[in-house]
Amino acid sequence: RIPSGWAKLLDLAILDLSANKLTGIIPIDIGNLPQLQTLIVSNNELTHIPSELGNLADNFKEFDASNNALVGTIPSELGSLNDCKIMLSGNELMEPPAPLDLCYDFTDFDLKDVPKWCPPERNILKQFFESTMGGDWIENINWTDQYVDHCNWQGVDCDDSVVTGLNLSNNGLSGQLMSDISKLNAIKILDLSDNDIKGVIPSEIGELGNLTHLRLSFNSFRDTIPSELSNLHHLKLLHLHGNRLWGEMPNLNTSSFVTRSSFISDCGIPTEFYIALNCSECTICCNSNGDCQSTEPNSLEKVKLKGFDDFVDFIPVFAALLVGFSFIVGIASSLHDRYWKNSPPRSETEESVSANDKKYALDSIGVDSVYSFILGANWYAQAFAVLVASFQIWALFYFVSAAVMDFNNEKSDFVYSWKCPRNSLECSDESDLQWQGWVIFSILMAAHLLKDIINGVKLLLFCGKRRHHFSSKIRYFWGGLFLTWISAFALYASVVYNYAIARSITDIIANAVIIIFVVDVDEYLYKGIMAAKSFWDYKAAREEEIISLEQRVNELSNSNSALETRVCELSQQNKNLTTTVCELSDSVDVLSSSASRDRDRLDALEQMIPLYRLDT
Repeated sequence: RIPSGWAKLLDLAILDLSANKLTGIIPIDIGNLPQLQTLIVSNNELTHIPSELGNLADNFKEFDASNNALVGTIPSELGSLNDCKIMLSGNELMEPPAPLDLCYDFTDFDLKDVPKWCPPERNILKQFFESTMGGDWIENINWTDQYVDHCNWQGVDCDDSVVTGLNLSNNGLSGQLMSDISKLNAIKILDLSDNDIKGVIPSEIGELGNLTHLRLSFNSFRDTIPSELSNLHHLKLLHLHGNRLWGEMPNLNTSSFVTRSSFISDCGIPTEFYIALNCSECTICCNSNGDCQSTEPNSLEKVKLKGFDDFVDFIPVFAALLVGFSFIVGIASSLHDRYWKNSPPRSETEESVSANDKKYALDSIGVDSVYSFILGANWYAQAFAVLVASFQIWALFYFVSAAVMDFNNEKSDFVYSWKCPRNSLECSDESDLQWQGWVIFSILMAAHLLKDIINGVKLLLFCGKRRHHFSSKIRYFWGGLFLTWISAFALYASVVYNYAIARSITDIIANAVIIIFVVDVDEYLYKGIMAAKSFWDYKAAREEEIISLEQRVNELSNSNSALETRVCELSQQNKNLTTTVCELSDSVDVLSSSASRDRDRLDALEQMIPLYRLDT
């Protein structure tokens, strides 16, 4: 045995007791030698290593206990002997594994590369623990234990002591994902979702050839996705959404992605980057708002004709079909009128019949619509009607183009209806649009558009009547074509747009009303024109009334001038009359005076008559 009492040898630096057939334990007090640097007890029959040797951490450089009869486990305190060379080989009775810190932190531990004592995967997991700030994890059961088998660490799954799964989602991981994760080469499931791991996704992850499930979603990974992921030929599930990734998704073997939630990334719009992540093979694309959408075509897109990428590409064909339908109806009407009914050509006696047709055509196309201008003879009015129809088609075209499910087009109005919860492998469609909404939509569109479609067909039938002028036939054809085309295209745009946008019953009603408003623009413009015309007519009438009043004022002014002249004349005549009256008055006064004298004379004569008689 090695005797005790070593504590008094305070200056002892090297102690070599090798090959002395020593038995028992290494004395505890050796662990209290402050200057000891080397302890060699190899090639003996010692059975125990005291944990107190961990006290030699400051100066201790070498500990050799190889080829002994040590039993039990290696003291974990040896892990505190930093920068110390430790040799324990040749002790067959010791119990593995070696302490975790001894295997991980020491480069000169002679059993470090022996899997029995230091399983390589345990060291990799320890490195992973430190790189992801394991001390801050929500739960890290057994990850810091020195002896517990790594297959019993929380989140670690093994098959025959080989790591096949690492499930640490929503566990408070941070830091960075180390490149040595690739050394867990048998791992099949790697789920680190819903944490705060930063940095780039290491390209070495592409070396995990057995990986079937890779979930790195809802972290803070940035930069591009390594092209080495294309080497993962057995992937059945890949979740990368909820990060800050951009660029091109590598070409993956998607034959194993059997479910709709198998392949998810942030390839949707809006994105926090100038260009969204391009992933043409993803089964679900998510955007920066956390909304997601399945890339699988919806039920409407599945019925698209082959050879067309989207509904916008189908518009020219749709237009050609409607024009062809219009020509067929017009020609069929003409042939029916000519050969089936054997109607005679137009004659002067049919003016009243033709006039009735014109009135009915006007009622059909709408007397309160600018389309009625098409039936008139004014070229400017007809051009205005064509301009309005073109505007409506243009506006409806934008509804169709905005409804295209393009995950790289920021102008798309497509509404993402899927949600991919952090705590679930599966995504689900959260749309609340039920069949009742489509029933209401059908009733609204039928109530508003069916009449126009029927009236448009009637106008197309009118254009085939032999009794009409050729110019009338042309106007009827264009009127029917416009009415049918606008109504049918509005129905097409509304269906496509609602499939892309509506996610509730109120959504589909609101969208239908908006498109109906676009269809009614011709009527609103007509009302505006009529209102302006009414105002213009009122203004013209007022102007005519003002002119008439001004003329009347001028006439009255002239009459007043004439009256003033007449008044002046009468005034002058009055003055003359006054003068004459004055003169006559004077004459009267003179005559009165003369008459008075004559009366006085007469009275005198009458008084003289009796006297004369007396004298006689």
